[in-house]
Amino acid sequence: MSYKSDLQKRLKDTAYCAGYLSAAMEDSNEAFLVALRDVADAKAGMSELASVTQLNRESLYKLLSQYGNPRLTSLTSILAALGLRIKIEAAAEAPARVAATAAQRHKAQPASSIHPLPACK
Repeated sequence: MSYKSDLQKRLKDTAYCAGYLSAAMEDSNEAFLVALRDVADAKAGMSELASVTQLNRESLYKLLSQYGNPRLTSLTSILAALGLRIKIEAAAEAPARVAATAAQRHKAQPASSIHPLPACK
C-alpha cells in the first residue's frame, strides 16, 4: 500500500483528520492548507465539497493550495462540511510574545515594565 492510499484510508476517520490538521497547523499555514486539501479529497472529494459549501470547485483548489489565502468564512464552511471546527487554545508563551512585541514597538520602554494582557474570562 502506498503512502497516499494509506493516508486516504486513515483520513476517513474524523478524529484522525483533526490530529492530522492540528499537526500541519503547527508546522505552517501552507502545510495546513495542503493537509486540509488531503482531508477534503479523502472525505468528500472536491466536487462534493464544492456543492456542500457552495464554493466553486476551482476556487477550492486554489484556496486549499500552499499559496491559498481563504477567508475565515470559507475556512469554517469547509471545516464544517468535513465534520470539523476551529478550536482556540491559550498558548503558554503568548503573554511573553505580546510583551516582547510591545517592547519592540516602544523601544523607550523596557519589556520588564510591560504587563501582559489580562486573561480572557
